[in-house]
Amino acid sequence: VIPNKEANTLLPIIQSQVASSSIIWTDEHRSYARLSQMGFTHGTVCHKYEFVNHHTGVNTQAVESFHNSLKLEIKKKKGVFTSEREIFLKEFLFFF
Repeated sequence: VIPNKEANTLLPIIQSQVASSSIIWTDEHRSYARLSQMGFTHGTVCHKYEFVNHHTGVNTQAVESFHNSLKLEIKKKKGVFTSEREIFLKEFLFFF
């Protein structure tokens, strides 16, 4: 669980968990602004105007669908104990 969406929280996590040669697509939240400077190929879409950047094809629909499905599954179970979180996520990923 990530405590907030601030750059000083997100960027170290991204840097430690994502290969430096990765392509990362995000919305235009300011926390992601330095991803290109960190060596990632970074594409953005401005959700204020569109959900797919028609010039580049960048979109965040797949991850948003995943996140919504995950939240729904947690809600169905009426929550997930911290001690069971890892196995729950692995099982969810397997079936998604």
